[in-house]
Amino acid sequence: MGKIVMVKKKDDGSVTLQATKTAVIIAHCPDGRQQGPLNIAVGLLAGYIESLGM
Repeated sequence: MGKIVMVKKKDDGSVTLQATKTAVIIAHCPDGRQQGPLNIAVGLLAGYIESLGM
């Protein structure tokens, strides 16, 4: 799988980025929500895109 970057800034929430061979997935989580489920979802999407050969 591609590389993953997780960033958090107080009062602005968090962002997760993951690169595949042909795409970059960017997802935002509002402040006060848990970033864990977002990271899992981004990882699953990246895995799906790579399973398609993209």
